[in-house]
Amino acid sequence: IVVGGVAVIAAVLGIFVFIFFQVLPLFQGAKVQPLAEYDLTPSVEDVVDIDLDEWAELPVVIKKDGSLNYLDLEGDRGIIENKGVFKAGETTSTLTYNSLKRLLVAGSTSGKFAFAKLGYKAEFDSNSQRTIYPEVTSSEWFELSDHDESIQFVDYGEGDSNKMAAAICIDQEGKQHIRAITLEQKRSLFGGGGQITIGKRFDMTPEIDKVIQKVDVSSNGDLILVIGVTGEVSLFIYEAGDLTLRQRFWPFDNLDDT
Repeated sequence: IVVGGVAVIAAVLGIFVFIFFQVLPLFQGAKVQPLAEYDLTPSVEDVVDIDLDEWAELPVVIKKDGSLNYLDLEGDRGIIENKGVFKAGETTSTLTYNSLKRLLVAGSTSGKFAFAKLGYKAEFDSNSQRTIYPEVTSSEWFELSDHDESIQFVDYGEGDSNKMAAAICIDQEGKQHIRAITLEQKRSLFGGGGQITIGKRFDMTPEIDKVIQKVDVSSNGDLILVIGVTGEVSLFIYEAGDLTLRQRFWPFDNLDDT
């Protein structure tokens, strides 16, 4: 009886000690420390953007030359490099990445643009061990500017009914031109996507009298924001087959800059 009583008391004390050490960190300061460090690129000057898959196992570094560097954090594959994102034949002059839609858009020195959709897939082996693989699908190059111009900045958005690209183009004299095109894709009776072709062309340059630093196409491809270096924003809306200037405004112009 004595031994049993002592054993019960010891077990109860052991439980209290265990709970104490589990609760103790709650009364201490938070600590963050790195678990590992990886060198993905020799220079940050080569990097356009970075992204991470939903499993946090295969981050990707998007480089200025259009190549992708994936890092396998869970396996032993190391750095997985993908250099052939866009089809050959064009010299990339600018890249834009939309992390929300995982959409990479490229402009070329000859006035063309292309886009690539970045994705991931998970595969399981016979032991239910998961491995994440990158999936990249890219488009053809489309002639955004039908003049002798290079693309300085480009963006693209697509929805169920609209596909729109807009760009800042530079001619041989160094002058800016703001251009946009729509893309059309016919679908089969079975819902599959057909060939994508150029639809309409728009020149927004006559509506803009400021130097432009960026264009932003909405995710569903029906709005374009043209942003000037002074902060002025011009809103263009695509509806009924036409692209029109709807509004000009200065964000935060009602705030005291002091």
